[in-house]
Amino acid sequence: MKLPQSLAFALVLVTLAVAPACSKPDPAADGGAPGASALPPVPAPRGLLADLYLPAPDASWSKARAVVGGPMAFLPQTFGGLVATLLGLPITVAGEIDGAIPTLGAVLDSGGEGPPHGAVGIHVRAGERFLDQLTKGDAARFKGRADPPSSIVLLDPIGADVARGPVALGVLGNYLLVAKTESDLLAVGPYVARTMPAAPPPKNDLTVDVPRAAMAGPVRAWVAKATAFLRAEPGDTSAGYVTAPLLTALDVVADSSALRLTVALDKEVVRARATITPNEGTGSSQAALAALSTGDAKSILDLPAGSVGALLLRESATSRTASATRQTEALAALGGKMPAADREAIAATLKSLAEARGDWMLGGLSWDSSGPAACFRAAVSDPDKLGKAMKDLVELMKRPSIKAELAELGLSITAGKTKVEGMSSDIQRLRFERVQPKDAKTQPVPGMPTSIDMLYTVTKDAMLVAVGLDAKQALVTLAAAPGKDDLSKNPLVTAAVESLGNEVALAFVLEPLRLVARRAGKPDVADSAPVVVAFGRGAPEEPAPRPLWLRVDVANTAVREIVKYRGAF
Repeated sequence: MKLPQSLAFALVLVTLAVAPACSKPDPAADGGAPGASALPPVPAPRGLLADLYLPAPDASWSKARAVVGGPMAFLPQTFGGLVATLLGLPITVAGEIDGAIPTLGAVLDSGGEGPPHGAVGIHVRAGERFLDQLTKGDAARFKGRADPPSSIVLLDPIGADVARGPVALGVLGNYLLVAKTESDLLAVGPYVARTMPAAPPPKNDLTVDVPRAAMAGPVRAWVAKATAFLRAEPGDTSAGYVTAPLLTALDVVADSSALRLTVALDKEVVRARATITPNEGTGSSQAALAALSTGDAKSILDLPAGSVGALLLRESATSRTASATRQTEALAALGGKMPAADREAIAATLKSLAEARGDWMLGGLSWDSSGPAACFRAAVSDPDKLGKAMKDLVELMKRPSIKAELAELGLSITAGKTKVEGMSSDIQRLRFERVQPKDAKTQPVPGMPTSIDMLYTVTKDAMLVAVGLDAKQALVTLAAAPGKDDLSKNPLVTAAVESLGNEVALAFVLEPLRLVARRAGKPDVADSAPVVVAFGRGAPEEPAPRPLWLRVDVANTAVREIVKYRGAF
């Protein structure tokens, strides 16, 4: 089967991008030719965006098959067989592909004229013997064509039906080079085969290193575009709801010297990491890191045990005020005819909320027989001020201009007090109801609720909020959970949260398998298989400058089930 050119190259890059660390054997130790190691190294190509290191492809391919399971049974068992299958090589050469020596790669920036491009170098046991098997004999599928300036022997497929092949192939020393186009192969191949093998491979399953020049060039340009979009003019309503940690991360990336991405296929978890090293001195990255509000993520464990999702966000007083300003601008943009007095009231209320809240907010998602419910627990710095600000927020909903805007969205909001059995504090209720305009062209969806409640209470320690069809039960469960029926009873979630350390700015935990099971009305059939996303900064004891890190951990069970039942999500 002939693969499309772009798909074949993408499959090569993705399927090779996993491997554990190993020592680097001598390329000639198995009797092969001296290979590219006998040639002097060449400078990095212009526009180098990243180096890729895949230290032990055979071992990593075995681990990947174990992690994914199911569909992987239909693919070759060995790394050599995988490469031969993807590249359309005779299966007889699979044994010549050396999966014990690092596979290397380099990616170049396109300068804005297309996606990044590059080349991958796969080690073979003996380059000359490998070439002979492909180009000599009656069954030869390729013709060798030397390129003297690069010392690469290009492989041209034989036959009119495969005149160009799905990807460009070549051999340099003991490396099979793969690229999307011949020009990429010639531009990047010598660096991959002659320069990169001299450096010891990092001790990670997969490592992608972005050098200083790339950080100062194309990466900074991409960050500038992303930041401009997120900090758009007030007409872009999405800008008002961007959390401060994301903008902080962009500020750090824009003034950093290096970026390293790693992947590890552990026995129980797939772990991905990104580490960003800021520039030294007093630049914007150092200022952004210093202003980042961090701490441990253990408060996630205070959520009810039935939670299938959790989000912890930390914000300093300064960043909360900045967020309130962006939210005000976005809301004002929504209501173009809103009187100035209403806009000023919105700004004052949101500012008061930002000042009265504490430096963290925790959200949780649950799903039971009554449907989905969301709950929130937020730190409080000034309980009285926060209580008043929440009441002011409710009063804003009664203003004619705001009621008109809500009506255009098909909503109405009513407010009042309510009682919740088992709770002694004052409980406030906001009821959101769907309103069907008289001139509506569509009818309500059958089975969809016409109203939903939000209950909240402010105590001296925290603000508690619950939203759902059974908001009362959700609020009671939230209030009673800490130290009793909470997420600390789940050992996998507890281990994942505690492993994040004490410098966390944002953490997100999701139980995708349990979420799907509960949506289907089967709350007890799914195992715990958490997915954790978090970012923060390096610990104080780490060498300066302290890095910014992002980590994603996915339980292997979740990987297998997501691949198997991806349509359920």
